[in-house]
Amino acid sequence: MQKIEALVNTYNVVSNSLEQIKVGLDSAPREDEFGPIFSKLTQTTRELGELQNELEHLRTLESQEKSLIVLVNSKIRANLTKKHEDKKRMAGLEIGPNVQDVLEDYAKSLRSKKLELLENYILDKLQVLLHKKNFIEKISIDRETFQVKLYKGNDDEISKNMLSKGELQMYATAVVWGLALTSGRPLPFMIDTPLARLDEEHRNSVVEQFYPNASHQTIILSTDSEVNFEYYQKLEPYISRSFTIQYDSDKGCTKKHDTYFFDKKGERIIEV
Repeated sequence: MQKIEALVNTYNVVSNSLEQIKVGLDSAPREDEFGPIFSKLTQTTRELGELQNELEHLRTLESQEKSLIVLVNSKIRANLTKKHEDKKRMAGLEIGPNVQDVLEDYAKSLRSKKLELLENYILDKLQVLLHKKNFIEKISIDRETFQVKLYKGNDDEISKNMLSKGELQMYATAVVWGLALTSGRPLPFMIDTPLARLDEEHRNSVVEQFYPNASHQTIILSTDSEVNFEYYQKLEPYISRSFTIQYDSDKGCTKKHDTYFFDKKGERIIEV
């Protein structure tokens, strides 16, 4: 009996399953309806692929546009920088002539003041060195050619050929002395055969006025007949070092003595 009931239950379950399958089969599309559905699916898949390709293409274009934007922005910044620099350069070019004019005016003014100072120095040193009083009372230097002209007090010009050889040397000495003072720098002097063409009065002027005051360092290359014992005594308070160079003809060489020609009594101790 139980076995019959079990079989009946199994039959009912199977019958219900068959019924559900039948209902499912009845509601499923017919075979002639599959074709359009597959065609639609294929078309949809193709369109999806095309859309994906288009999307990738657009993304590529977007990346290219972004790169182009970066490049354009870089060029814009470079152009703006160049424009700013050009503007500054143009401003400099516009200002340049004005600055140049100011510098030229300043140079002319400075040159004029320096030349005026040099005129005064040369005149002052000439009056110190020359033994003629009220002989040269004015010095004029041309601002363009730098030609030096000498004048008396009444503005009568004294030409260079009116000066003696000694006066010409005093004039040259005064010019060099004035140039050194005008420079404002401690310039050393080196003087060779300094008194050879000077008379006694001019020699005294040079020894007493020029040599002790010309510079912080003055080197004099002299013979014993120029700076003799008398002049050496006058210069000795200002001398830091003196020596004599003597040629030895027997040995064919030059010897240096760490003293001058004379001893303290004026006796010659070195012969050359």
